[in-house]
Amino acid sequence: MCKWDVLGFHESDHLPCVALVKKKGNARGHQLRRTIIYDNTSDDITSRIRLPTFKTYTQWKPWSRPPWWNMEVDKFWKEKRKAVRKWQKARKTGNSLDLKA
Repeated sequence: MCKWDVLGFHESDHLPCVALVKKKGNARGHQLRRTIIYDNTSDDITSRIRLPTFKTYTQWKPWSRPPWWNMEVDKFWKEKRKAVRKWQKARKTGNSLDLKA
């Protein structure tokens, strides 16, 4: 649904217009990563070309951990991330005494 309206007088010989366009959402509630959303309900040549590509294109590749990753590596990785965050916070505040705790 689209509608438009003319704004009031703005001390110019032009009348600014506003176009209100209702956004389409997707079923999951996430924003789509495409900048333009086309109407794909009609059966035209563009839809026939584009629809098969949507079925084969995935936006995220599946990720799996390496075979050597175990609980001990996971624990050390979390400690490393915590230490990096602590260092970044101390660097921003200029207080290097926070790192000794």
